[in-house]
Amino acid sequence: MRPRGCHVAARAVCGALLLGVVSACAGSPSPIVRATPSVSTATATRFEITEVQDSTFTIAVRDFPWVNAGMSGIVVDPTKRDVLVARFRVLRRGAVEATALVTGQTTRVAIDQAALLQAPPMKPRTRRAFWSGWGVGFLLGAAAGAVAGVASK
Repeated sequence: MRPRGCHVAARAVCGALLLGVVSACAGSPSPIVRATPSVSTATATRFEITEVQDSTFTIAVRDFPWVNAGMSGIVVDPTKRDVLVARFRVLRRGAVEATALVTGQTTRVAIDQAALLQAPPMKPRTRRAFWSGWGVGFLLGAAAGAVAGVASK
């Protein structure tokens, strides 16, 4: 015969596991594939289109050193609530301008539209929060080690 305390503990563990499974399933994406934009219009950097040719265009990138060849972006029309006009890839970058190749378009690219590029994420070691967390962790670890050393004596 099993003691009553073990039965209650087993039921609690099973309940916790069931709750975990239900919450994990509730947060999982549905099997329907959803289209996600390659560049978010809310977080991307907008660039002025300075010249348009047949399949290429140039954008002003003077103040953005992170723009490099190979980056992908989109062109939107601000007058039509940022409707997608074209997708592009940066071919080459100069000192003040970058040339981009249109890889797919819904309408022709024009000068009054905007090119959007997503800035690359910063490396963790260049963020202040990383070094603050490292310092606090180091100090807490040193303090815990000192307390443990004093307590063992």
